[in-house]
Amino acid sequence: MNATDGSGIGEWTINNTAEFEIDSDGVITNLDSLELGTYSLTVSVSDTLGYIKTGTFTLTVVEEPPAQTDMTLILIAGGGAAIVLVLVVIAVKKRGS
Repeated sequence: MNATDGSGIGEWTINNTAEFEIDSDGVITNLDSLELGTYSLTVSVSDTLGYIKTGTFTLTVVEEPPAQTDMTLILIAGGGAAIVLVLVVIAVKKRGS
């Protein structure tokens, strides 16, 4: 999170302290692995004079998409095998001649 104030930032707070923490720089960190779903978070920041600003947002945790197979590596490996096979066939034909 980001906040500026001429008098200086006093304190950051977050409503869900069972699963998240917020440090003096406004960086939010989850305390443990999060379950899939949505989390409604309310963050407040105060200045050194006691004025407070509050914002609410929703954090959505979704499954990580499956890793994609690197087709380039498969094509290179397959192409390399085809080249070796062609070289063996050429060598065998030259021996037979």
